[in-house]
Amino acid sequence: MRPPCSPGVVHERRGSQIDGRGLVRIRTYVEKGSDFASWSQAMPPVKAIGRAHFPKWGRCDVGSAGAPIYAEENGKVVRRYDPALMKTLSGN
Repeated sequence: MRPPCSPGVVHERRGSQIDGRGLVRIRTYVEKGSDFASWSQAMPPVKAIGRAHFPKWGRCDVGSAGAPIYAEENGKVVRRYDPALMKTLSGN
């Protein structure tokens, strides 16, 4: 049996679910996200995003979580995701 086609969604063999709470969380940080002058400015918001789910995060954990979200370009720390993602998450 083949899973239904959902572009951009990873389906697991055991059955997949898209958790609405997770999508809301993603939408929140995409909506409120911004670029930063340095990694030290970027890390507090990254820690705040994960605080509820990962309260014991240390500095290395926050850095690891920030790496897929931000990249360094031209001396600034910029969001790595496509701004058009907000359009997808808002359902427009």
